[in-house]
Amino acid sequence: MELQDYQGALKDFSLAIEYDEGNNTFGDSYLLRSRAKEKLGDTSGADQDKALSEKRFEQNSAASRSQPIRPQTNRASEAAVSGR
Repeated sequence: MELQDYQGALKDFSLAIEYDEGNNTFGDSYLLRSRAKEKLGDTSGADQDKALSEKRFEQNSAASRSQPIRPQTNRASEAAVSGR
């Protein structure tokens, strides 16, 4: 079931971008807002949001690839491995 409230979606994603800028690491809100803009006929705005989304994704996926992966451990798993 699709609500088709693209104007409402546009407002919601704009608020998400405004208030959650630090956590919009991979540009998800920009991509979703671009889809709402497309549905409303704003192809220029949609293209701008897609470009922002792609830029954020590239920047942050490259940064996350440069971070070493560290295994998560806790006391229970350590005890199980050591036999305690």
